[in-house]
Amino acid sequence: MEGTVYDETGVTLPGATIFVKEKTGIGTTSDGMGKFSIRAEYGDKIIFSFVGYENIEYLVIEESKTLEIRMSVGAQQMEEVVVTG
Repeated sequence: MEGTVYDETGVTLPGATIFVKEKTGIGTTSDGMGKFSIRAEYGDKIIFSFVGYENIEYLVIEESKTLEIRMSVGAQQMEEVVVTG
């Protein structure tokens, strides 16, 4: 299974974390162009995550499909912290 990870505006997300849920050791990250390739089969759930964005869970129903994953900014953004002193 391969594809590309984008943000909600269509910009690619390099460094997104991608792994198969409940299968230890099967994971990857998207490259500099947001592209990824991962070994997954029918019935697997692929989790996509990126800091500041909501996770996406994708159920594999077609093993040969090329995915275009669009991630949305998370509802809870981290606030800027200023340290003084």
